[in-house]
Amino acid sequence: MGDKRSARKTIITLAVLVYCGAIIAVAAYRVRHDQSSTSDFDDFWLTGRHFLNTGEMIEDYGVHNYLPFFLVFITPFSMLPLKVASIVFNLIALAGFWLSVRMIDHRLAQGQTRHAIPGSFVRVAAPILMCSVYITGTVVMGQMALFTLAMLVLTWDCVEKKRDVVAGFWFAFAISTKVYPLAILPFFVLKRKWRLLASSFALMFLMNVMSIGLIFGLEQTKSLYHGFWTRSVLGQSGLQLAVIQSDKMSYTNQSSALLARRYTRPTDSGVDGPDGRPLYINLTNWEDVPIRIGPVSLVRVQHMLLLYYLAILGPTVWICRHPARVCSWARMRYEYAAFILLALLLSPIVWSFYYVLCYFPLVLVNWRGLLQLKHGKYLSATLLVAVLWWLALVAIAFPIVRMCGYHWAACLALFILMLSFAACSRLAQNEGRTDTNNRFSGTRAS
Repeated sequence: MGDKRSARKTIITLAVLVYCGAIIAVAAYRVRHDQSSTSDFDDFWLTGRHFLNTGEMIEDYGVHNYLPFFLVFITPFSMLPLKVASIVFNLIALAGFWLSVRMIDHRLAQGQTRHAIPGSFVRVAAPILMCSVYITGTVVMGQMALFTLAMLVLTWDCVEKKRDVVAGFWFAFAISTKVYPLAILPFFVLKRKWRLLASSFALMFLMNVMSIGLIFGLEQTKSLYHGFWTRSVLGQSGLQLAVIQSDKMSYTNQSSALLARRYTRPTDSGVDGPDGRPLYINLTNWEDVPIRIGPVSLVRVQHMLLLYYLAILGPTVWICRHPARVCSWARMRYEYAAFILLALLLSPIVWSFYYVLCYFPLVLVNWRGLLQLKHGKYLSATLLVAVLWWLALVAIAFPIVRMCGYHWAACLALFILMLSFAACSRLAQNEGRTDTNNRFSGTRAS
């Protein structure tokens, strides 16, 4: 029996290595010095190479919605030949993902008896397979999602180890290289993680102000941030993208703002019918007629979007309002996973590979479902959300389904499930953390 298990493990390991090698090779093949490919990594590399050659930061290669610190992060890769840089970048990204897998699995298994832990193959493989399409897309595109996931998992792992200062470093790094994790910051405020927040703010200041100021000087730094604020924060906010024509309207963008636009006016999202004409999914055709509320004037679709933001933010803040000292680790994990999903639900731009970040909440769903099965319990909502995510692997092949927002809906369902798990998890007693009151938490106190 042991020989069979060892052989199966060897076969699976070889298959994973071959697959990873294949997608890394495809990614390296796609990058071009002349930007003739659809890879994003060549944009990153060319931006860094331009900085090395001229000392200037430019947006000519398409690197727009990143803080200036991203240039510091990507420039070391630009010192290598382009295809070598692509291989190194993706090797580090995949290593970061595997580290995330190991850390989450170890954290959930810690304190459990051997018989209480679900089988290793289903326990580990199912969430990876659920995210396989997005992992592949991230590597082939040469994008940052696997790095961001690893930083957020490292943040949480350090929180559970009570190393809040180190956790603050990883959280600051995640925000400085990709802005949307900033939406997770209120979680640490609600948990009263003051040391983590102080560490994060201090390091974000060093990364985004001090380092950029030393490289570019005060005036140029101010100009870079003014451009970022005008271009990305104001020009590409959710409220703006819901009402303006932009290059972000592609069916691959699953953001709430773009879905609001597609459903309220005819929007060419890049999906054509048999006659070659654009397909539309608008249920109504709202004109841009301003509606005034006090000094603020917005159109109807923006009001609808604001109501949506309030509808998901209100319950999130209420459920997650308790400080960390009175929360079980199980509840904290569900809440943290909900805030990761909240970052996606609030972001004005959500390309398909962003859903790599759903790996953490999907692991929690998988663990809970397997434990429910072990105890002979009916899965209900857990099973429904899992099925939605399995079907999402097929749905990604159909542009019209993506245009209608299937993956946004799957993300929203997973978000609601995380909040419901958190709300059903009892608070720890006597200001300690114990998960013995939460039968299907998948863990005990660390």
